[in-house]
Amino acid sequence: MFGRNSVVSVWWVAVLIVLAAHVLPAQTPSTRAGQSGAGGPIRVHILPAVNRTGQAQFDAVATTVTGTITLTLRLLGNYEISEQEPQGSATQQPLPTNATVRLEVLADLVETLDVENIVFGEVLPGDAVPEITLAVYDRLSGEITLQER
Repeated sequence: MFGRNSVVSVWWVAVLIVLAAHVLPAQTPSTRAGQSGAGGPIRVHILPAVNRTGQAQFDAVATTVTGTITLTLRLLGNYEISEQEPQGSATQQPLPTNATVRLEVLADLVETLDVENIVFGEVLPGDAVPEITLAVYDRLSGEITLQER
């Protein structure tokens, strides 16, 4: 009844819900940078997932990952999704092709966009199906607080 792709899709929906429900809320509004005690939603910017498979048919997978994360966070209601487009050096990809995360790019980006978290990811070549990686950068800690593959 369900193929391997259905199982993979259901698994990724579960990962996205865990990402949204357990990792991002760890930073409560009272601990947000520059806003101690201020209520309100947590500001998040979602970078478009990057297709690194070299196969154009997986562009749709990357777009779907980005859209699913955005929709999930909006539906949870505790988050304000930044719609601002990065400018200048903030447009650099934090995950270059050698997969070394560039924390300095992420640190500049959270300051430029005035957000608490940045969610980013990529679609990588896998054995039978592509692998999807997701990560969350936290402004307060200056680190990646979640990285899932």
